[in-house]
Amino acid sequence: MDAGMAAILGAGVGAFGTALTAGISGFWARSQLKMQLAAQERQQERQVRADHVSQLRGPRRQAYASYVAEISAELMILHRVDTALSSDPPKREEAFGHMQSLQDPGLSTAYEAVLLEGPEDVALAASKLGTVMIAATDRAAEWLGYPESNGPLSLAELLAQAQLARVKFRLCAMQALRADGGDLEVIEAAARAHQLDSALLQRSTGQQPPAPDIS
Repeated sequence: MDAGMAAILGAGVGAFGTALTAGISGFWARSQLKMQLAAQERQQERQVRADHVSQLRGPRRQAYASYVAEISAELMILHRVDTALSSDPPKREEAFGHMQSLQDPGLSTAYEAVLLEGPEDVALAASKLGTVMIAATDRAAEWLGYPESNGPLSLAELLAQAQLARVKFRLCAMQALRADGGDLEVIEAAARAHQLDSALLQRSTGQQPPAPDIS
Protein backbone atom coordinates (compact mmCIF):
# COMPACT_ATOMS: atom_id res chain seq x y z
CA MET A 1 0.00 0.00 0.00
CA ASP A 2 1.50 3.27 -1.02
CA ALA A 3 1.54 6.32 1.17
CA GLY A 4 -1.37 8.01 -0.65
CA MET A 5 -3.69 5.10 -0.25
CA ALA A 6 -2.74 4.73 3.42
CA ALA A 7 -3.47 8.40 3.97
CA ILE A 8 -6.89 8.08 2.31
CA LEU A 9 -7.80 5.03 4.33
CA GLY A 10 -6.54 6.64 7.50
CA ALA A 11 -8.61 9.73 6.84
CA GLY A 12 -11.69 7.59 6.16
CA VAL A 13 -11.31 5.62 9.37
CA GLY A 14 -10.73 8.81 11.30
CA ALA A 15 -13.83 10.43 9.81
CA PHE A 16 -15.94 7.38 10.57
CA GLY A 17 -14.67 7.31 14.17
CA THR A 18 -15.40 11.00 14.58
CA ALA A 19 -18.89 10.59 13.15
CA LEU A 20 -19.57 7.58 15.38
CA THR A 21 -18.37 9.45 18.45
CA ALA A 22 -20.48 12.46 17.55
CA GLY A 23 -23.52 10.21 17.03
CA ILE A 24 -23.07 8.51 20.38
CA SER A 25 -22.56 11.87 22.09
CA GLY A 26 -25.66 13.28 20.43
CA PHE A 27 -27.75 10.26 21.39
CA TRP A 28 -26.51 10.50 24.98
CA ALA A 29 -27.26 14.21 25.11
CA ARG A 30 -30.78 13.67 23.77
CA SER A 31 -31.38 10.88 26.28
CA GLN A 32 -30.17 13.05 29.12
CA LEU A 33 -32.38 15.91 27.95
CA LYS A 34 -35.43 13.61 27.80
CA MET A 35 -34.70 12.35 31.29
CA GLN A 36 -34.31 15.88 32.61
CA LEU A 37 -37.55 17.00 30.97
CA ALA A 38 -39.40 13.96 32.32
CA ALA A 39 -38.05 14.62 35.82
CA GLN A 40 -39.09 18.26 35.61
CA GLU A 41 -42.56 17.23 34.44
CA ARG A 42 -42.94 14.80 37.35
CA GLN A 43 -41.77 17.47 39.77
CA GLN A 44 -44.28 19.94 38.35
CA GLU A 45 -47.07 17.38 38.68
CA ARG A 46 -46.11 16.71 42.30
CA GLN A 47 -46.05 20.42 43.00
CA VAL A 48 -49.49 20.89 41.44
CA ARG A 49 -50.87 18.05 43.56
CA ALA A 50 -49.21 19.44 46.68
CA ASP A 51 -50.69 22.89 46.04
CA HIS A 52 -54.11 21.33 45.44
CA VAL A 53 -53.95 19.33 48.67
CA SER A 54 -52.86 22.45 50.56
CA GLN A 55 -55.86 24.36 49.23
CA LEU A 56 -58.21 21.54 50.27
CA ARG A 57 -56.76 21.11 53.74
CA GLY A 58 -58.62 24.01 55.39
CA PRO A 59 -62.14 23.17 54.17
CA ARG A 60 -61.59 19.50 54.84
CA ARG A 61 -60.38 20.11 58.39
CA GLN A 62 -63.52 22.14 59.08
CA ALA A 63 -65.80 19.48 57.57
CA TYR A 64 -64.14 16.66 59.51
CA ALA A 65 -64.22 18.57 62.81
CA SER A 66 -67.90 19.45 62.37
CA TYR A 67 -68.82 15.85 61.64
CA VAL A 68 -66.89 14.48 64.63
CA ALA A 69 -68.47 17.09 66.91
CA GLU A 70 -71.94 16.17 65.65
CA ILE A 71 -71.35 12.43 66.07
CA SER A 72 -69.88 12.91 69.55
CA ALA A 73 -72.94 14.87 70.65
CA GLU A 74 -75.27 12.19 69.26
CA LEU A 75 -73.28 9.44 70.97
CA MET A 76 -73.52 11.23 74.31
CA ILE A 77 -77.31 11.46 73.94
CA LEU A 78 -77.62 7.78 73.01
CA HIS A 79 -75.46 6.80 75.98
CA ARG A 80 -77.88 8.72 78.21
CA VAL A 81 -80.79 6.88 76.61
CA ASP A 82 -79.05 3.57 77.24
CA THR A 83 -78.41 4.49 80.87
CA ALA A 84 -82.00 5.60 81.42
CA LEU A 85 -83.51 2.48 79.87
CA SER A 86 -81.03 0.17 81.61
CA SER A 87 -81.94 1.43 85.07
CA ASP A 88 -84.30 -0.53 87.34
CA PRO A 89 -87.01 0.50 86.85
CA PRO A 90 -86.37 1.99 83.38
CA LYS A 91 -86.60 5.77 83.22
CA ARG A 92 -88.68 5.87 80.06
CA GLU A 93 -89.71 9.53 80.26
CA GLU A 94 -86.09 10.59 80.70
CA ALA A 95 -85.05 8.42 77.78
CA PHE A 96 -87.85 9.84 75.65
CA GLY A 97 -86.66 13.38 76.44
CA HIS A 98 -83.16 12.49 75.32
CA MET A 99 -84.47 10.91 72.12
CA GLN A 100 -86.32 14.12 71.31
CA SER A 101 -83.01 15.98 71.13
CA LEU A 102 -81.57 13.64 68.49
CA GLN A 103 -81.53 14.98 64.95
CA ASP A 104 -82.61 13.06 61.89
CA PRO A 105 -79.43 11.34 60.59
CA GLY A 106 -80.61 11.93 57.03
CA LEU A 107 -80.49 15.70 57.56
CA SER A 108 -76.85 15.92 58.63
CA THR A 109 -75.16 18.73 56.70
CA ALA A 110 -71.84 17.85 58.37
CA TYR A 111 -72.01 14.36 56.88
CA GLU A 112 -72.81 15.74 53.43
CA ALA A 113 -69.85 18.12 53.69
CA VAL A 114 -67.48 15.24 54.41
CA LEU A 115 -68.78 13.30 51.41
CA LEU A 116 -68.24 16.32 49.17
CA GLU A 117 -64.78 17.16 50.50
CA GLY A 118 -63.47 13.58 50.40
CA PRO A 119 -61.13 11.91 49.76
CA GLU A 120 -62.61 8.47 49.16
CA ASP A 121 -61.27 6.71 52.27
CA VAL A 122 -62.52 9.44 54.60
CA ALA A 123 -65.92 9.53 52.89
CA LEU A 124 -66.18 5.74 53.25
CA ALA A 125 -65.24 5.91 56.94
CA ALA A 126 -67.88 8.61 57.46
CA SER A 127 -70.47 6.48 55.68
CA LYS A 128 -69.72 3.46 57.87
CA LEU A 129 -69.88 5.60 61.00
CA GLY A 130 -73.18 7.10 59.89
CA THR A 131 -74.62 3.63 59.21
CA VAL A 132 -73.78 2.43 62.72
CA MET A 133 -75.22 5.62 64.22
CA ILE A 134 -78.50 5.09 62.36
CA ALA A 135 -78.64 1.48 63.60
CA ALA A 136 -78.01 2.64 67.18
CA THR A 137 -80.67 5.34 66.94
CA ASP A 138 -83.20 2.87 65.52
CA ARG A 139 -82.38 0.36 68.25
CA ALA A 140 -82.87 3.03 70.95
CA ALA A 141 -86.25 4.01 69.49
CA GLU A 142 -87.28 0.36 69.26
CA TRP A 143 -86.24 -0.30 72.85
CA LEU A 144 -88.11 2.76 74.02
CA GLY A 145 -91.28 1.79 72.15
CA TYR A 146 -91.08 -1.93 72.86
CA PRO A 147 -89.32 -2.51 76.21
CA GLU A 148 -89.32 -6.29 75.77
CA SER A 149 -87.87 -6.27 72.23
CA ASN A 150 -84.59 -8.06 71.65
CA GLY A 151 -82.72 -6.98 68.55
CA PRO A 152 -79.70 -8.84 67.14
CA LEU A 153 -77.47 -6.30 68.91
CA SER A 154 -78.11 -4.34 72.08
CA LEU A 155 -77.91 -0.56 72.12
CA ALA A 156 -74.73 -0.81 74.19
CA GLU A 157 -73.12 -3.07 71.57
CA LEU A 158 -74.08 -0.73 68.75
CA LEU A 159 -72.71 2.23 70.67
CA ALA A 160 -69.42 0.37 71.11
CA GLN A 161 -69.31 -0.20 67.35
CA ALA A 162 -70.04 3.46 66.75
CA GLN A 163 -67.20 4.51 69.03
CA LEU A 164 -64.80 2.25 67.13
CA ALA A 165 -66.07 3.65 63.81
CA ARG A 166 -65.52 7.16 65.14
CA VAL A 167 -61.91 6.28 66.00
CA LYS A 168 -61.36 4.96 62.48
CA PHE A 169 -62.89 8.08 60.96
CA ARG A 170 -60.63 10.30 63.04
CA LEU A 171 -57.55 8.35 62.01
CA CYS A 172 -58.53 8.49 58.33
CA ALA A 173 -59.17 12.22 58.61
CA MET A 174 -55.84 12.87 60.32
CA GLN A 175 -53.92 10.98 57.66
CA ALA A 176 -55.79 12.73 54.85
CA LEU A 177 -54.96 16.14 56.32
CA ARG A 178 -51.28 15.17 56.53
CA ALA A 179 -51.11 14.06 52.89
CA ASP A 180 -48.53 15.94 50.83
CA GLY A 181 -49.86 15.16 47.37
CA GLY A 182 -46.84 13.04 46.47
CA ASP A 183 -49.11 10.57 44.64
CA LEU A 184 -52.50 10.73 43.01
CA GLU A 185 -55.13 11.17 45.70
CA VAL A 186 -56.95 7.95 44.87
CA ILE A 187 -53.69 6.02 45.32
CA GLU A 188 -52.94 7.76 48.61
CA ALA A 189 -56.50 7.09 49.83
CA ALA A 190 -56.25 3.38 49.01
CA ALA A 191 -52.88 3.14 50.74
CA ARG A 192 -54.19 4.91 53.86
CA ALA A 193 -57.27 2.67 54.03
CA HIS A 194 -55.13 -0.45 53.68
CA GLN A 195 -52.67 0.75 56.32
CA LEU A 196 -55.46 1.55 58.78
CA ASP A 197 -57.30 -1.72 58.13
CA SER A 198 -54.00 -3.58 58.63
CA ALA A 199 -53.38 -1.90 61.97
CA LEU A 200 -56.90 -2.52 63.28
CA LEU A 201 -57.08 -6.11 62.00
CA GLN A 202 -53.64 -7.00 63.31
CA ARG A 203 -54.47 -5.54 66.70
CA SER A 204 -57.67 -7.59 66.95
CA THR A 205 -56.73 -10.86 65.19
CA GLY A 206 -53.04 -10.77 64.36
CA GLN A 207 -53.84 -11.10 60.65
CA GLN A 208 -53.14 -8.85 57.68
CA PRO A 209 -55.75 -7.87 55.06
CA PRO A 210 -54.97 -8.32 51.33
CA ALA A 211 -53.22 -5.46 49.55
CA PRO A 212 -55.54 -2.92 47.90
CA ASP A 213 -56.25 -3.09 44.15
CA ILE A 214 -55.56 0.36 42.70
CA SER A 215 -55.39 -0.67 39.07
